[in-house]
Amino acid sequence: MIRFYWALVAQIPSIVVGKTGWLRTVIVIVLTLLASFNRELGSRVAVVWGGFSSWFAVVPVGLLVLYELLKANYAAFQKAEENNAVLEARLQPRLQIVFDPNKYLACLQEERWIDSGTTVIQRLFRVGLVNMSESVTIDDVEAFLSDLEGLDRPQHTAFLPVPLLKMGDIPGVIRPQQDLFFRLNPGPTPSVFLGIAWKRSAGNGSEHIQLQYAGGQTNLLDPSNRYRLKIMVKSRNAPQVEASFLMYVDANGVLQFDQASPSRPVS
Repeated sequence: MIRFYWALVAQIPSIVVGKTGWLRTVIVIVLTLLASFNRELGSRVAVVWGGFSSWFAVVPVGLLVLYELLKANYAAFQKAEENNAVLEARLQPRLQIVFDPNKYLACLQEERWIDSGTTVIQRLFRVGLVNMSESVTIDDVEAFLSDLEGLDRPQHTAFLPVPLLKMGDIPGVIRPQQDLFFRLNPGPTPSVFLGIAWKRSAGNGSEHIQLQYAGGQTNLLDPSNRYRLKIMVKSRNAPQVEASFLMYVDANGVLQFDQASPSRPVS
């Protein structure tokens, strides 16, 4: 406690000469000194007390010091409250959907080979999930492809929403509902990656874009259409989030995938 108030006292000079307090301080000190050394003026100022004592000069200075001490005390309390709010925000479980192939290699799995003199490029795209909390695990996480919009032609979406396939899971295998839930440990980097789609640029498998979602059904997309996809992630103890992505096939038949909107909470 003593160290706390000693630190407050140490802050008083900087507060006294600060932008808002220096003029007030100068006026109080000048008037106090003037009243102290000018007995006639002091008597007029303190006529109600029947005279003026030189000790009266201590009163305004003391009040000034007390005011600055209380002001410093409140400033320290306010700063502590702000730091506490920042700490609580850092501890709150928060989901984030990320896509950055340059930063996270798992976002883009690319293979190249030569087939009958043609270079084949096969791409599989994934998004990562991050738990932005510094200490709280997010439980019962579910990730879905919640919307699929054809930008050039309407796209059939009766099969949506569908759970996305986690990296390492086998496509086309029907899994129990409870196996679709997972946990996210706290940390600044993705702990889970979700498959979105894959395609080959030539040869067998180049005729379609194949979505990577959990379950036995396979949904194939026409590569001549462009698509806007929406990924939704929800859990038991963190706010639901979503993010949008653009997907298309370029003139060389190579699958392209870009983030259209950042991850954001869904009310």
